[in-house]
Amino acid sequence: MNRTRALTSLSMVLLGGAAFAVAALMPATLRAQPATPTDAANYKQLMQMYCVGCHSGPTPFAGLNLEPLDPAKLNENGVIWEKMIRKLRDKQMPPAGMPRPDDATYEAFFKFLESGRDRLAQANPNPGRTTLNRLNRTEYANTIRDLLALNIDVRDLLPGDDTGYGFDNIGDVLSVSPVLLEKYLLTAGKIARAAVGDPNMQPTVEAFEVSHGLKQRDRMDEALPVGSRGGAAVKHRFPVDGEYEISVNISRGRAENYLGLGRERQLDLRLDDQRLGLYTLARNPGRSSLGSGTPPDAHLKARLVVKAGTHEIGASFLKDTIVREGIIDRVREDAVPTYFEGIGAITVTGPYNVQGPGATASRERIFSCLPKAASEEQACAEQILKTVAKRAYRRPVTEDDVKPFVELYQQGCSILSLEQAEKGESKPRTKLVTE
Repeated sequence: MNRTRALTSLSMVLLGGAAFAVAALMPATLRAQPATPTDAANYKQLMQMYCVGCHSGPTPFAGLNLEPLDPAKLNENGVIWEKMIRKLRDKQMPPAGMPRPDDATYEAFFKFLESGRDRLAQANPNPGRTTLNRLNRTEYANTIRDLLALNIDVRDLLPGDDTGYGFDNIGDVLSVSPVLLEKYLLTAGKIARAAVGDPNMQPTVEAFEVSHGLKQRDRMDEALPVGSRGGAAVKHRFPVDGEYEISVNISRGRAENYLGLGRERQLDLRLDDQRLGLYTLARNPGRSSLGSGTPPDAHLKARLVVKAGTHEIGASFLKDTIVREGIIDRVREDAVPTYFEGIGAITVTGPYNVQGPGATASRERIFSCLPKAASEEQACAEQILKTVAKRAYRRPVTEDDVKPFVELYQQGCSILSLEQAEKGESKPRTKLVTE
């Protein structure tokens, strides 16, 4: 190791001596005055004196070979030129102890390289290649909202995003695995069906649970009526026109025992601030366990026809205005409860007996036209696809942009027609495409 270092130092000294010797033979005009920007030949000679001696050959210093560089061709080997400019700007090269030109020549050479590269950059801008950056969950939900006027909670549809330095929107961190890509495709299918409406969809169940640690002693939400106590108000998107069942469950304790059956109470169930029913929850202090007969909250439900779209459901108790006389129970400090009586969950089941896709903001945003005859289907489909594509790309679209989507539409029509033929049904094509 010491021998290698000695040989390296000796070679640098010998190269330095040769540079001094060549500099003595250098024309006085080049040494005394900075060269003009077009004097590339003199600058190439300058590089031969002070740079190429170390940065050449099969094993150049720092792995940087400057021998093939030509100042007259700054458009070639751009990465090396930029690296060289940074070193010259900081006056790191030639290194300390090695010969270097006078300050005027040094500064002129640096300005020649920098100004030449700047002119090339202005004439031929090259911002580089953009890293493929997928949308994270929040950005994806916002895109669906802006594109289809559909508010979707993607937290239940997509896994959590990877984070880096505390951020979840860094392109290098947001990887795309085959499993995640398949998840995005499945989610896109669900969102598409929700946006256009699927009259053939099967009933589903969605529950909105209320935290068991919430003290429901007063009015819980501005959307609930004045004079109410406890409960919750939730917004639910009804996918199509049809019948839905809305049910309410009362709170349960740690051991799945029913809470709040010590007195009679009345439950007010509303949809868009319109009362669906006023239900009485009978006093039954002995009924406290789950699984012993009919649940005490089994009758707290309503079945009705609801139009497609987002509606607000509210469930609350009528507030007690009279307190009966008696001993007031006080909670012991060593027995602080963590489960409180009130509304435990609001559940929506459906749709049943679907009446149609319905009119929603998303369908109005998507279907800019509807075909009235088979001859209008192709033109109407292209108009719809152009409108959606223009909004997605945020620019005017061309025929080539829309062509792949039109082909997908035609494939979909062929598949649907084949399925109808296999079932022995003969629906009009216009009706089929509208669905």
